[in-house]
Amino acid sequence: MAVTNGLGRLRQRIIQETGLPISFGLASNKLVAKVATGEAKPNGQLYVEPGKEKEFLAPLSIAKIPMAGEVTCRKLRSMGLETVKQLQNCPVEHLQRWLGYKHGLLLWQSAQGIDDTAIKPDDYDEEAKSVSKEHTFETDVSNDALLQKTIIRMTEKLAFTIRKDNLLATCVTIKLRLPNFTTLTRQTTLPATCFDLPLTQAALKLYAQLRAEFLQPVRLIGVKLSHFTHNAPQQLTLFEPTQQLNSLYQAIDTVKNKFGSDKLIKASGL
Repeated sequence: MAVTNGLGRLRQRIIQETGLPISFGLASNKLVAKVATGEAKPNGQLYVEPGKEKEFLAPLSIAKIPMAGEVTCRKLRSMGLETVKQLQNCPVEHLQRWLGYKHGLLLWQSAQGIDDTAIKPDDYDEEAKSVSKEHTFETDVSNDALLQKTIIRMTEKLAFTIRKDNLLATCVTIKLRLPNFTTLTRQTTLPATCFDLPLTQAALKLYAQLRAEFLQPVRLIGVKLSHFTHNAPQQLTLFEPTQQLNSLYQAIDTVKNKFGSDKLIKASGL
């Protein structure tokens, strides 16, 4: 009860201070909290007590498990598995035979509410060497426009983050995870900058290179900025006066700091 009351107070405070609706879930691990957040929508909260993860997941559709994409769900349904409870009761050996050893095991563990994934805040690592964001889609995505917009939004948020700490990035990394859990990364260096445009252009170029080689749908996409410097001057073109851009970004960041980073975004990221 104390936890539930605390969640309620926190949620009401966020709503009062931002004027925005919010939904969230709290659980003993990242996977169950993610599912709980989805179940709490459109504007609620849900607390899954430790030890009740399996019970909470049981009546849900298999599509609610983050590990289960459209192709996986279609295959499971062809085997007569519709609910998470049925998945929980299915021998793990059967899932491994149908879906592959690693994927079958991970899916079975997810259905049981087992997840030992470390929680990593979207912020600097402990040595302040990089800043990154990742987004996991509920279903595998092949739509290039959607994937590019996701990259733009994430890169824009990361640029805002490093500007707040007066840092300039000289390296951009893109990460894609495919449905078979293959993870692809590619990085590039660029003149030191904290401006959205050059960082976004670099990220999109890396994405295009990876997609030219791997045309499979994407489950997870990530962007990382690294190799920071405080002192290097930003190299711009003759048509981009540094002072004017600095003034522009100062105005943008003032709005974001006051109203939230999602309140002012590029149209290309919508």
